Amino acid sequence: MSFELRQGNLFEQIDLDGLGQGTNLYGKMFAGIAAVFYKQYPEMFKEYKLGCDFRIFKPGDVHHYQDPTTGKHIFNMFSQDYPGPNAKIEWLRASLKEALALCETVGCLSLGCPMIGAGIGSLNPDDVLEVFKEAGEGSSVKLVVCVL
Repeated sequence: MSFELRQGNLFEQIDLDGLGQGTNLYGKMFAGIAAVFYKQYPEMFKEYKLGCDFRIFKPGDVHHYQDPTTGKHIFNMFSQDYPGPNAKIEWLRASLKEALALCETVGCLSLGCPMIGAGIGSLNPDDVLEVFKEAGEGSSVKLVVCVL
């Protein structure tokens, strides 16, 4: 459908049905924007952590959670193995593609994300933007990347 680059706080974008973030396979969500997701959606974190503990996820997978109170969809995209500067652009590409497919399945019409992997994950911001643009053009879901 479309790709949009937007200035502003991801959590203040009330027009978005879903929020996505880059995550690791070790159940760690205590730095960067992940720490905000952790605090804002503690039940989501519990599900994510349990899946990591039991090694359910692999690179490029997505953990989907829908908040029972707000109905907001959360998509944890496994773009890195271990926390820190370990994100992989191919894992981001695969997990973003899966997240958009899941959005279509669950009726989530718009997905907002930060610049996944371009901060702590150490990916090149231009490469990350290109992945988002390509994914947005090939999807019926409105894809919004928020930058501060």
